[in-house]
Amino acid sequence: MENRGETYGKEEKLYTVGDVCEQMGITRKTLFYYDQIGLLKPSDRVSSQQAKLYNSVKIARLRCILQYREAGLRISEIRELLDDLAVLADLPDSDAVGHAAVLLPDDDVLRN
Repeated sequence: MENRGETYGKEEKLYTVGDVCEQMGITRKTLFYYDQIGLLKPSDRVSSQQAKLYNSVKIARLRCILQYREAGLRISEIRELLDDLAVLADLPDSDAVGHAAVLLPDDDVLRN
């Protein structure tokens, strides 16, 4: 993803809905739907309008979601896979590495 994010008073780059949609090639409706069903919640909200912002971790999660969707997985299956990855994050590094290799999509798919 192009480095167009703002810091919004924090050190970490945060990306607006518009930036995320443009760079990832999805509609606002899709992004809002993922938020509504709890598949991809924003990292933060700012301003009186509560603008949604996404950090690099959320962008990586969105990449996984999009790759799994492209592979034909249903939302329920994607949720299960991502929940499994969250559990792996709590495992010792040596145990998690082998499991994560099976669950994570290949980044090369996004580069095509």
